[in-house]
Parts: sequence; structure tokens; C-alpha cells
Amino acid sequence: MKKLKIQIRFFFSIFIYLLKLTPFQKNKNGLFNIINYHYFINDNSQVTDKSLEISYSNFKKQMIITNKYFRILPKVTDLNKIFSKNKKKKLENSIMITVDDADYGFIKAIKTIKRYNIPMIMFAPIGFCLHKNDINGLRSRCLHFAFFKKNFKDKKVKKELNLIFKYILKLKLNDLKKYYKSLIKDEDDYFLSKKFLSLKNLRKLSKNKLITISSHSMSHVPLAYLPNEWLNWEINMSLKFIEKCGGSKSFFAYPYGYKESFNNKVKKLLRKRNVKYAFTTLAKINYQNNDTLELGRTFASNYSNKNYVLGNASGAFNLFDTILKRM
Repeated sequence: MKKLKIQIRFFFSIFIYLLKLTPFQKNKNGLFNIINYHYFINDNSQVTDKSLEISYSNFKKQMIITNKYFRILPKVTDLNKIFSKNKKKKLENSIMITVDDADYGFIKAIKTIKRYNIPMIMFAPIGFCLHKNDINGLRSRCLHFAFFKKNFKDKKVKKELNLIFKYILKLKLNDLKKYYKSLIKDEDDYFLSKKFLSLKNLRKLSKNKLITISSHSMSHVPLAYLPNEWLNWEINMSLKFIEKCGGSKSFFAYPYGYKESFNNKVKKLLRKRNVKYAFTTLAKINYQNNDTLELGRTFASNYSNKNYVLGNASGAFNLFDTILKRM
């Protein structure tokens, strides 16, 4: 079923672009689209999820097309210009590239990034970037798997989540290890199969002029469902590590990023911590008068078809998500 949905998105992007119905084609100024990536794989590897994985060759082809046909922001700080007080000045439509989840496969993709001089933001789920024997890394992993074992959308569960958070933070390292093993027993979570960039990797990447490292929380759970103490830990702790890595605390990506995964309470805390820009996974096109803590993004699938890439970058999925009432 998921493969069918990805194919529908593929043809939708091409169709809308050829009909010249994308937001960029209808309005030449004042729009801002963000294209998001997740995991990078070798060309001979089997793709298990085209919505999350992209081969290095397809990534390269997408970057060539995007770089040729669109204005890619030369620096992430240029967001300040887009959302400046001078909103009467219409800016040329532009593109930004982001990457979620700090996949170790990103290292090999840097060659393409450098060759085509494409800046991007890497959002790291810090807890998974810490070593498994690091107490905060282990806490993050325990919190992630403990969270998803609960019916977190039930409001009555929030008290239980609070008790789980306090319990995990009180455990000593050896007890945490035992608890973690019990949590992942028979678990088939996507995160378990992935290798993440280490803190050392993040520090090195932050020195690259094209790459900005920012927070994707600690344990990568939807923040809107968390009790206050847990929510504060996710944001405050992750921003501390980002600062240590030489990254930017101005940016934040909501884990999962769908409409119910964040709320005003989360946004208020981010604002209090001086986060200027927060990124969702809603495929809405961004305007100069947007709420900067609800920026829309569209994900890139593992295709290199030119019209698909042009349609996606031009905002075809703004219409797609509008039709599906995702926004």
C-alpha cells in the first residue's frame, strides 16, 4: 500500500508540473519551499522505503536539477532576510535543503554537496548520536521505545508517561542497559536498523561551511504528547549538545512533524529557548508572513525523473497535502 502511495505522489508531481499548476509556476516571487531527505543508500542496495531512502546517484541527479533550475539559499542565515520586517519587498522564489535523523550514510553524500555547493541543515536526534554506553544516549533510546509501547494519543496516558520519564532518569547505567534490552526484545523499529552519526562526526560536519547542525530532539518522539518535564528535557538537553557540537540553536525540526506532533506549548518552549525556525513535515509552501515555528517541508522520494524533481521543488505537494487535508 505504501509503495502505491509513493507511486501516486510520483505521477502527481509530474502531472501538476506539466500542467503548470505548482505554486512556483503560478507565482514567481515571495515563495519558499524546503526539500527534506532522510537516509542515503548505495546504488546497488535494495530500497525498502522510497519515502525515506535515496540512492547516492539519485541524490546527485536531484541536486544537479535543483541547482540548475532554482535559487538555493546560499546560507541558512538568509532565512532572516526572507522573514525580515521588510515584507513589502518580494523576494525571488527560493529552495532550502534539509536532512533529518543524522544517518551515517550522509557522509558519502557530502561529495555531491561540495561539488554543487549546496548548503543544507542536518537535524540530529541527539540521543541516538550518543554512544549506547553514554547515559543520556541510553536514556534517549529507552524513552523512545517506552513511549511507542503506549497508546500515547490517549490523554489519560500522559500521567503514565511522566512516571516512565522519571523512572528512566533515575535508573543507573547498568539498570538502564537491562531495561533497554527488555524494551527492544522482539522490536522491529526502523531506528534499530540504522547507524547514526556520532557526536564526533557532528562536530566535524559543523566545521563545513555548507552544513549546519541543529536539533531534532533527544529521543525522537512526537513532542505534543509529552508531559512538561519530559518535553523540557528533550528540548533543553538537545540544544546543549548542539551547542557543544558547534551547531546552530536557531533551528529545530519536530520529530515526525505531522500536524498533531507539535502544539503551542512546544512552540512556546522553543521560543523561550531562542529557537527562531522550526520545521514540520507538512508540505505547505512558505510565505514571508509564515509562522516561523511552523515551516513546511516536502520529502524527496528515490526518483531522478526531471519533471518529478521540478514538480516537487516547485511545491506540487502543497496541493497534494491540501487535497488530503493534512494541513
